[in-house]
Amino acid sequence: MEYGFSILMFCFSGVLLLYAGLVAMGNAGLILRYRAARVKDKRKYTRQFGRILALVACAPALSGAVAMVGDMDRTVLPAMATLVLGTVVAITAGVKMMNRDDEQRGNRSAAENISGRL
Repeated sequence: MEYGFSILMFCFSGVLLLYAGLVAMGNAGLILRYRAARVKDKRKYTRQFGRILALVACAPALSGAVAMVGDMDRTVLPAMATLVLGTVVAITAGVKMMNRDDEQRGNRSAAENISGRL
């Protein structure tokens, strides 16, 4: 099981990419209902959300590739750091993209929605 981590990360990335593809095809039923119900243009929103999911799916794939580079004893820390940092960067970029698009469409941003409910 030398490549167990890599195989698991590639499988997880593949499942995320499959989900991203299903969402991007316009299936708004796969998104949380309270968020999708507030959007005026659901087709555009699902495409954007699917792109962001695909971006997030890159982090485990990259981590799996890093783990395959060398001996697992030496690559475990770089692989985990790649997974954590890649996920954080992808989610941050996705939130910024969604907030930018919300402002362009005249919707409230996600941060404003959260603060409005508190």
